[in-house]
Amino acid sequence: MLNKGLIKFKEWQEKAEEDFQSGRILLEHEGAPASIAFHAHQGVEKYLKGFIVFHGKSFEKTHHLDELVAECKKIDNSFKDFIDEVAILNDYYIEARYPIDIKEDISFEEAGEAIKKATTIRDFLLSKVELF
Repeated sequence: MLNKGLIKFKEWQEKAEEDFQSGRILLEHEGAPASIAFHAHQGVEKYLKGFIVFHGKSFEKTHHLDELVAECKKIDNSFKDFIDEVAILNDYYIEARYPIDIKEDISFEEAGEAIKKATTIRDFLLSKVELF
């Protein structure tokens, strides 16, 4: 029988995988780079939240990946290795959704890199959950 933490993680994982699938499909079909990057952010966000609840912890309502990684680091310090990756992905939450003058448009190459970074983080998270 699955424990409660694993059940909660699986719920977050299911939603995260929807974002990963959407991002990969858009990337494969040369879709909108901003949407690809947004889905990469969203997938990582949901996996981080899933990891936190897996360990019976809670988190403040946020979309900031750096805040979520900080919570994950309290559980497992090896999350420090992803600070730079989440900083990049974190930018895509706002930039991908709204027309702002802060940064130029997200390129297709940046979107592809976002999916790669997100996949690396996802694989790391899955390896941590598989240990239990």
